[in-house]
Amino acid sequence: MTYRNVCRAGRASGGRVRQDDVSVTNEILQLMSETERQAALLQRRANPSLFRQLIDAFKTSRAHQQHIQQIIENHNAQGASPGILRFIREIVENQPKYNIPPRPVDFYYKRIDTHPGRHHADVHLEGRAADVYYNYHNPDERRMGDWLFDYCVANCHIYKIQGVIFGRRQWYSEMNGGQVFPRTQGDHDNHVHIELNCDGANLR
Repeated sequence: MTYRNVCRAGRASGGRVRQDDVSVTNEILQLMSETERQAALLQRRANPSLFRQLIDAFKTSRAHQQHIQQIIENHNAQGASPGILRFIREIVENQPKYNIPPRPVDFYYKRIDTHPGRHHADVHLEGRAADVYYNYHNPDERRMGDWLFDYCVANCHIYKIQGVIFGRRQWYSEMNGGQVFPRTQGDHDNHVHIELNCDGANLR
């Protein structure tokens, strides 16, 4: 299928790269009845956890599945974006032109996944993320993944990289003052996750 740009640019808030997050919350709020919407909005600031529960309950309700599926498809780019394909080609598959920090001479990768990910309304479905597979618990593979993580942070402005996760580290341009911070979930122990903003995805 042919890639289509479905990305919605956000507002820059001081990071090295503008962070364009995917959120279907407002789209879901519009589907709610007036009573449901007002009840949810009351909790948005007062009790964010309860607000998220109300949104999730609506998303998983059988009565709304057709509408939810349509929202998800609205975020389906139908393929990997030109920007993420360029990143894979120039950085993962070949020697980077901007080689700082220097790429390990024995650099390799096991597998790369892009679109559609798990077919959720996220950066993978929007065609602007890649997962490059390494085992965080294998010292040699971890060395490759750590280099890729560090390279992405150092060169985020070139490819408009807005976020990177691997093992126990994560970085997002507009979070934590643009500094690397811990990740404890253990959900990225088998791959480096790289995501671009809308401009990076569309080579702007």
